Amino acid sequence: MKHTEHDRDLVVMRHNFIIENQKKERWLHTSTWIESGASHASGGYSLMSKSVGVTAAIGARLVLEGKIKSKGVVTPMHADIYEPIMRILEDKFNIKMTEESARPDGLPTSHSAKL
Repeated sequence: MKHTEHDRDLVVMRHNFIIENQKKERWLHTSTWIESGASHASGGYSLMSKSVGVTAAIGARLVLEGKIKSKGVVTPMHADIYEPIMRILEDKFNIKMTEESARPDGLPTSHSAKL
C-alpha cells in the first residue's frame, strides 16, 4: 500500500508475557505501544519509517562509534546492545512502550518504559 501525501500510519503493538518468579508465582505483564505517524504533506515521517529506520541507524552509529563491542551478525538480545538503543529512542524520538504488570501481591503497576 502506498501512502498518499496526507495519509498517516498507525502502530498498535502489544506484547503479553506470563512472568514466573522463584516461588512459582505467575502474573501477566504487558507492553503496549500505540502511536500514529505524520503525513508527508505535514513534513513528517511515517511511524514505521521512524521506528524501523531510526532504530537501525542508531544501532549502526553505535557500532561505528565502538559502543557496541560484539562482532559479526548479532541479535539485540543483550543489554549492552538494546539498552543504549532504547534509551536514545525514548530520549530523542519519544518512542516508548507502556508497561503494565499485575504482581503476585495483587498490586497492579503501570508505567512508561523505553521501547
